[in-house]
Amino acid sequence: MNNKLLFFFSLIKIIYINFKVLPFKYAIKLPIWISYKTELISLKGRFIFNSNIRTGMIRIGFDGAGTAKFKATSIENNGSIFLGENISIGGGCQICTVSENSELHIGSDVKITSESHIISSKKVIIGNRTIISWDTQIMDTDFHNIYNKKSELLNADASIVIGEHVWIASKVSILKGSIIYDDIIISSGSIINGILKESNAIYTGLPIRKIKENVYWGPRFF
Repeated sequence: MNNKLLFFFSLIKIIYINFKVLPFKYAIKLPIWISYKTELISLKGRFIFNSNIRTGMIRIGFDGAGTAKFKATSIENNGSIFLGENISIGGGCQICTVSENSELHIGSDVKITSESHIISSKKVIIGNRTIISWDTQIMDTDFHNIYNKKSELLNADASIVIGEHVWIASKVSILKGSIIYDDIIISSGSIINGILKESNAIYTGLPIRKIKENVYWGPRFF
């Protein structure tokens, strides 16, 4: 199915989500495009734009690697999702804010390829010009609390911050409390649960370690 035909089949759902979550003056521009296969699990929360509103600036479920572009993406927004412009979220992804106090910030020129899961219980920030490859998990919570004998919580939620122009390769897990500075590459299959400060470097984990420095990737815009 070509993109024009896919858009035609998706038009009713596109109109629905825009007028459901946005004021009329913004909704009429149809800034959010979603595939007809996209599952709208919850739209209780807020969608907030951090840039000028234009048609089709957010694309959800239209792209993806291989057959993933034919899989349904799910949106569950119970909190607040802050959006830049030129954002592409591919097929098979999960986008979730868990509660009314949860925040998800996605900057401009961000591409999330396919079959990735981004779950915010507290706060997740993804900076401008960041690319997230397929089958990656970014989650700031364990969902199930763990206590010691004194009833003290041992695994509280902790925000995740991903800087600008970060390349996260496939099958990466970014765990709560992680901070990734600008211009960093995360190698495929890594588990990240710490702070990565040195830009223009490639990191892997677990354990987290730098495997190459003085590296640059591009283009800076896609």
